[in-house]
Amino acid sequence: MQHLATVNLLSVEAFVAVVNLGSLHQAAAQLAVSSATISRRLTDLERELGVRLVERTTRSLRVTDLGRAFHDQCTRGLDALADAHDLVASSQARVRGTVRISCPPNLGTLLLGAIAEVRTAHPDIQVLLVETERRLDQRNDDIDVFLRGGGISDDRLVARPLVTYPHILVASSAYLAAAGTPATPASLEAHRLITFGNRRRFAGWDLVPLRGGSPVHVNVRPGLASNDYATIAHAVRTGLGIAELPAILYGQHAPLARVLPQWTLGEVTLKLLFASDRLLSKAVRAVIDAILASVPRSLSGLARKATRAAAT
Repeated sequence: MQHLATVNLLSVEAFVAVVNLGSLHQAAAQLAVSSATISRRLTDLERELGVRLVERTTRSLRVTDLGRAFHDQCTRGLDALADAHDLVASSQARVRGTVRISCPPNLGTLLLGAIAEVRTAHPDIQVLLVETERRLDQRNDDIDVFLRGGGISDDRLVARPLVTYPHILVASSAYLAAAGTPATPASLEAHRLITFGNRRRFAGWDLVPLRGGSPVHVNVRPGLASNDYATIAHAVRTGLGIAELPAILYGQHAPLARVLPQWTLGEVTLKLLFASDRLLSKAVRAVIDAILASVPRSLSGLARKATRAAAT
């Protein structure tokens, strides 16, 4: 084993080629090197092993008995190395692995198109989608990709913006027909309201005018609060009141009517986050690329749909 560590694979390759072809010149042509290089590599190999493998003259060469036995073993070894190389190359060409994505509740559906594209292109990729309000940690929770809105406090994460969208007020047509349509932010105080959150005390809404100007604070008291937008949208459809929804979810919960369409509850930028301090696997990179390629376009379309509703 001590000598094995010093044997040069290029020398072994040259020796095997010489024995197979019976000529230094033909071995040089096969390996795309000069005959002098083949001769030097063969000499180096014999020096390392301390034995004569090939008897050479200016006109002929003869493989020694020990050289023949060594050739048989080297051929098997080189074939095994070639198989190992092909195995690794095949594995690298076929992208596989598990990718864990964390996102807020109700936003996982926005990623399904990108996930479907990845799974079609790379069937060996498995995606685990974790929808939770809790801000999971890259290392402690083993998350590869995050979907988040608001500020980013972890400088170890790279942030790529996907879309900026407003939060809007919505209600069912049946509720507005029965309770009337608010004409001003202040008139919201006379309506049944549904808010997002899980705190006992609600600080009210700050409404921002689309056409510029200062926000208006409305001291509203919600009759129902939920930390799940799907529940809120269902409550609105059943006529429980006026509620806040992200504009990118507005189109998913039709039929809902915009309330105070010239006002919003401010804008949020949704970002895709992933690690900057470690090498990303091909599977993770494939998922990131698919999300960045398709999600901003589809989300921008949803946001534009909500904006058009404000103009009608």
